Amino acid sequence: MVQRALTCMSSWLSTYGFEFTNRELAGIAWLVAMVVLIIVLAVLKQKIRSSLYQVLRMTFSPKLTVIWIVYVLWIMSFVLISAWVGLWRAILTKDTVVWSVTAGLALLVGFPEAKNLGYFRQELLKIVSIIVIFEYIVNFASFSFWSELIIQPLIFIFLVAPIIVDDPEQREAWHRGRIWFFAILGIVTLAHTIRILYSTRQTVDWELFALQAVWPILLGIWVLILVFPLAIISSYEEAFIKLRLYRTERKGLWKAKLGLVMALGVRLRLIREAAKGGTKDVADAESVGAAYEAAKRYKTEIDGTEGHSKW
Repeated sequence: MVQRALTCMSSWLSTYGFEFTNRELAGIAWLVAMVVLIIVLAVLKQKIRSSLYQVLRMTFSPKLTVIWIVYVLWIMSFVLISAWVGLWRAILTKDTVVWSVTAGLALLVGFPEAKNLGYFRQELLKIVSIIVIFEYIVNFASFSFWSELIIQPLIFIFLVAPIIVDDPEQREAWHRGRIWFFAILGIVTLAHTIRILYSTRQTVDWELFALQAVWPILLGIWVLILVFPLAIISSYEEAFIKLRLYRTERKGLWKAKLGLVMALGVRLRLIREAAKGGTKDVADAESVGAAYEAAKRYKTEIDGTEGHSKW
């Protein structure tokens, strides 16, 4: 019975791509070790336990919880659409989950930065960069488990040390060491990957290989689409704070907010400017129509100053 259950589970995991490489297993091992260490410290020290509680409380605050739920539904909708157009493969499940809780989550939580000019252009260039495909190819073949277990903390050390070291000479030394370390690691890893690909070229599913290579790009573009409305909402919240500060009476503030939204719509550049201030006339309006007209004048001033809209 147990053996049959394990066989069924193994078959299910294989079907959905949950066959972890040595690199992923080493990463999981370090992650588990860190979680255990944090739990032990939290049990032993009240201050750490209190800080951990505050972090968890902030992470799952009502607003953020809504964002997490929307994000999960957004990823699920991407999978459904991919299945509908014939792109989806069950074996992509693990890749989708891992990307969603790492690179995808990092892209999502960076949505406040979307208020900056040029953000979407820069992020899109990162997403479609050839580096993304290169990273997949390099990560296609991993080293032995124990090698990966040693390499991963070394990567962390060489990434962090040049940043946290105070002494300029030591920082420069760490910077030079980091360049050499990653250059050597990159060459060795690429050579190892090429060797593995060449030796397995007859058995590799090249169609799936290509799909897995571009999958992070497709997911990244999909999440970037979600970031746009989140940036709109976040910018409007800041613009509304400015209106509240300008207006002497809270009564009727909703009229100013509605007038501003009606005038600016989803033009993120203008909403960014409104979040900086300059909307006192909108805040002082006593009706939606007056707020709308004041916001239109503000929009005209901004358009006249900057000349043209920038994405």
